[in-house]
Amino acid sequence: MPHIFFQDFLHTAYYILYLIVLAILIFLILTILILINNIHYYRRKNQLLKRRIILFFLNIYAIKEYNK
Repeated sequence: MPHIFFQDFLHTAYYILYLIVLAILIFLILTILILINNIHYYRRKNQLLKRRIILFFLNIYAIKEYNK
């Protein structure tokens, strides 16, 4: 008789072990997704901050040139 994976669930210990492994895998996937999202968010925030800094200094330069 061939071995069927779900036959193992007749034993409570295998079922609990399966649920624990499944919970760990879901936790790892969620962690990776959150990390990817954070990387994207902070890269975008960094780009916007660089733009604001550049515009700030260009504005100061334009004011100095205007007041000459």
